Amino acid sequence: MLELYNIFVKPFCSFLVIILNQYMDYRDNAYPESIEMYLESIDILQGAEKFVRQVDIANLMRYSRPTVHITINKLAELGLVEIGEKKGVKLTEKGRLIAQEVSERHRFFACFLSYIGVDEKIAQRDACKIEHDISPETFDRLKDFCKSHLKLEC
Repeated sequence: MLELYNIFVKPFCSFLVIILNQYMDYRDNAYPESIEMYLESIDILQGAEKFVRQVDIANLMRYSRPTVHITINKLAELGLVEIGEKKGVKLTEKGRLIAQEVSERHRFFACFLSYIGVDEKIAQRDACKIEHDISPETFDRLKDFCKSHLKLEC
């Protein structure tokens, strides 16, 4: 049994720890997809309005009002939103920057995927998936490549 542990389990666990540490290092500088989606949704709804109603966030995201309420409180604890009178919500500067970065990635990937011939609906759906998983470095390199080699301004 000890041989099996030394030959298989111990190396596998070491490998897993290395992979998890790399993943955690990458994600330390980013927020989970769910938080990015909330910030992006609030940014869309906020527009010129000062505060957004939580019920509007719930309707847009198709979540229950209690779920949105709990999450908004967590976002406020993280300093990403401000909760005003009557529980209205607005993005802080930090929250707005994150929302704008997510929106920029979404616009870029939707544009790029459409450019290479992907159907518009599929491009929008896939862009929404990619925007949360790509590292900032990869995104910047890809954007630079498209601009310089494809003359594509997205």
